[in-house]
Amino acid sequence: MPAIRTLSRIVFLAILPACTNLKEVADYSSAAAKNIRKFEELPYGFSRACRDKCFVDQLEKDEFLLGCDCRPSAEADSVTLLLYRVVRAYYDQLEKLSGDEATHYRYGPLLKAVQTGDFGGFLVSAEQAEAYSRIGNILTRALADGYRKKKLAEYIGDADPHIRLLLETLRFNLLENLVQRIETQRERLKNYYFDLFSDSLASAYEKKKTLEDYYAELSAIENKKKQIGAYAKALQSLAEGHRRLFEHRQQLKAVELGRLLSGYIGDLREIAAEIDHLKIQD
Repeated sequence: MPAIRTLSRIVFLAILPACTNLKEVADYSSAAAKNIRKFEELPYGFSRACRDKCFVDQLEKDEFLLGCDCRPSAEADSVTLLLYRVVRAYYDQLEKLSGDEATHYRYGPLLKAVQTGDFGGFLVSAEQAEAYSRIGNILTRALADGYRKKKLAEYIGDADPHIRLLLETLRFNLLENLVQRIETQRERLKNYYFDLFSDSLASAYEKKKTLEDYYAELSAIENKKKQIGAYAKALQSLAEGHRRLFEHRQQLKAVELGRLLSGYIGDLREIAAEIDHLKIQD
């Protein structure tokens, strides 16, 4: 009997790291899904940037405009939202698969194809449109076949180049395209308030009010940039983390992968906390 108990203990200890590290995959998938959904909390988009530009135009020209044509910017928001939804759906299913839950998702919105072209400054290439379509097909197949945990490696392997391309597309579009518009607005507001402050006819009180208004605007702009920047960091971390999953997809219980994922989990939790903190200051 003592020998049997000793043997049982050895077997238990031998499988414990594997169980623990499979839990790391589930924990990573949960943190990834949570960070992806932070997109819905971002305070700014292309349509809002267009309206802000229109507002500054009216200030500079000192005239009231009846309306601004923000349709191209609305198209940029629409395409960004489609890419986000398919990426969110992928990570939602990754979370379920790693927890051995059956895949399920209302994929109606994913049936809309993403076309190539210029959508309000958001350039979609054929490769990016194909990546969107591939992830949509992978999700549809996972749903139709009722994927469970045993299909996790296949799910990750099929998706890797496409999901990483979509993550990078979202990151670049937000960080380089949308933030650039925010930067332009900041410079134009700076010039506008500088002109007000430099007016020789302005009283000391009016100049004080001008400075207060300018710094309030500047603070709001910087907060928007920081929230978008933090989300962009999450997208980059997710792309790197998925590459690690892909490289170890046949050894998802390996101790090495568990250690790697624990670092990404920590990074993603810190980024989520950073975004939450910035939202409070908004």
